[in-house]
Amino acid sequence: MKRMVTLALVLLAPSLALGQEEILPSQESLRAGPVGASSRDWTLEFNGGRFRPRIDEEPGLTGSPYNDIFGKKSMWLFEGELDYKLFDLLGPFSLGLAGGYGVVWGRGIASSDGQPAPDTTTLSTVPLRLLAVYRFQWFNEAFGIPLVPFVKAGLAHTIWWITNGTGGVAGFGEGKALGGKWGYQLSGGLAFELNILDREAARDFDQQWGVNSVLLQVQYARLTADNFGGAGIDLSDDAWLFGLAFEF
Repeated sequence: MKRMVTLALVLLAPSLALGQEEILPSQESLRAGPVGASSRDWTLEFNGGRFRPRIDEEPGLTGSPYNDIFGKKSMWLFEGELDYKLFDLLGPFSLGLAGGYGVVWGRGIASSDGQPAPDTTTLSTVPLRLLAVYRFQWFNEAFGIPLVPFVKAGLAHTIWWITNGTGGVAGFGEGKALGGKWGYQLSGGLAFELNILDREAARDFDQQWGVNSVLLQVQYARLTADNFGGAGIDLSDDAWLFGLAFEF
């Protein structure tokens, strides 16, 4: 009897070993840890929205030049932002740089009679911002809730110019219709972490490209460009911005 048991164990040993090898991959995948195992030192954002500069609300201004040229149109604004994490306090506190481009199209005004001209004109802006950014990730990390509130504040400088019908910079009195305006940005928003929709795909994205998480976000921003209440053209407005953020 003992010989039969010994023979059976000898015969079964290879299959037992083979079976162990077959389950090792699944055990290894269970030990792979949660999605987002890589570090999160950087955040890259792409945001867009529309806003209407407060040009016609300038103190002492006679008439409504923005409305006369561009009507009820709002400017399209597209921005990119790169943030670097300085430290963690229930979420990353980061320092960021943002740059964008805004444009609106309209019809020029004839200098002879003040009527709309057939030539197309544009108002373009290039906002540049230095931002402090805080993302409150404690709900996400502690309870798995895929919502991340965030706030931003910082200094802004907006370059602007107006083109004429030939595509050149339009005249403005005795000078050119171009310049720069200082201001600030204050914004608050909410991001939804898309990793929760497909954990395996998010893990693969992280392992192959180093992108820890992808977030769909919306923010309400106060964007000023008026030299902190100074004289001249006012390109300020409040706007809703929508975009994607990549943490890596």
